[in-house]
Amino acid sequence: MQTPVIRAPSPIVEGVGLDIYIKREDLNPSGSHKDRALFPYVDKLVMKGEKAFCLSSSGNFAISAAYYARHHPQVQFHLFSPPTISQEKKDRLNEYKTDNVIIHWSKLARSEASQFSRKAHIRLLRGSKDDYLLEGYDELARELVEQTEGKGGSVFMAVSSGTMLAGLWEGFRNIVGTGRDPSLPSLHIVQTTKVYPIAREFDQDFTPSKVSIASAIVDRVANRKDQVVKAVKESHGSGWIVSDEEITSAMKKLAEVLHENVSPESAMSLAGLHKACAKGFRAKEPIALIFTGK
Repeated sequence: MQTPVIRAPSPIVEGVGLDIYIKREDLNPSGSHKDRALFPYVDKLVMKGEKAFCLSSSGNFAISAAYYARHHPQVQFHLFSPPTISQEKKDRLNEYKTDNVIIHWSKLARSEASQFSRKAHIRLLRGSKDDYLLEGYDELARELVEQTEGKGGSVFMAVSSGTMLAGLWEGFRNIVGTGRDPSLPSLHIVQTTKVYPIAREFDQDFTPSKVSIASAIVDRVANRKDQVVKAVKESHGSGWIVSDEEITSAMKKLAEVLHENVSPESAMSLAGLHKACAKGFRAKEPIALIFTGK
């Protein structure tokens, strides 16, 4: 499931010459990093005899599950998603819909998925709580070390629950445990001015908003908050809260240098780096921007 890394083809932070890589997690089979967590975990459960699952998702986790089910017809998924997710994500979800994928549109997706799990006696997959889902990010950590030649540096990524960051940090620490010290990178989380329960531990310079174009950043509960904050601090990273204006600016810049459009969530990695530079924060190089999904 290795995804490519590309060098930023031209300076993408105005006035600052930085060594920047872009990790294309949006090129995973279903279009997001969620595949890394879900595919190997469900594979293990299926081998143990489980055949039906349910989950709630603001988009990419459900799309990943639908993609998996399409290629594993013996597995059934009940997917609970709010009707407010973007039309682009609805289209992708419907693209992978099959007879073994049942979609439940609900404003109370999380609570209804939990109730359904109990009544139907099937496993509820919870990205924000299940630590087994972290294991899939070991591979991502190894790829980043290899593709940036083990130079450490910094990693910027958008987070909602923070599952990817928690898994990535464990992956980096596991590499050190094998005797290969790649000089652990600093981890930087980026959240929106609408949803920021984790990043506000590091960044208070923002104006809260009621809306955001980054519709996948939704987790206000942040069950992994302590775990994520600890990882960021241990790595000597930070957190950044960005506005729609900053995200849009990053999207335009990336479209200019990559000649393709990227999602708001992917562009948040660059928006966070922009803000860090504007605040005088000198991020360790090389810098990896993670494009989390389409």
